[in-house]
Amino acid sequence: MQYSPTFIRNLFPFRNNWIILVFISLFSVLVGSSVYGGYSSPGSGYSSPGDGYNQIFVSTTGNNSIGDGSISNPYGTIKYAGDQALPGDTIFVRAGTYQNSDFNDNDIWTGEPVARLSNINGTTGNYITFIPYQNEQVVIEFDGIYGFLIQNSSYIKIQNFIFDGVADNITQQQAEDAW
Repeated sequence: MQYSPTFIRNLFPFRNNWIILVFISLFSVLVGSSVYGGYSSPGSGYSSPGDGYNQIFVSTTGNNSIGDGSISNPYGTIKYAGDQALPGDTIFVRAGTYQNSDFNDNDIWTGEPVARLSNINGTTGNYITFIPYQNEQVVIEFDGIYGFLIQNSSYIKIQNFIFDGVADNITQQQAEDAW
């Protein structure tokens, strides 16, 4: 159905009303996004562009072999959860401290990162988001070269994690020896 210019003028008798309507619509969209850039934990009171997409869960007590990524049967590593994600998915990381597999081996120059995110790609409007579940405290603690290593990936959001590395513990001599 096409509307005539007269119909539109009668619907919005004042020229600036449609501008106000557009402004209010745009403002609603902008304000509708949460403090997490539009993503939130279930039950947090914010709507999420990720709604309708997968919600994948990770826990320090989870298991990559038998877990299914649900809140009641989470995966055990952030990397594994990321490997399962599709554009628009949100990976909720449960509270705890996540460490690299060789943490405390006294070798800060080699080893695996806590999470190696390789070839994980969202899209322009559908980021893959990694975020603590319901504002729980998630610490990424590492004593190797990387906490998160992101390679060949795009449109990823990593929000509200605490990263705790070992930079303060590296002596000048160790740094010189490594180079």
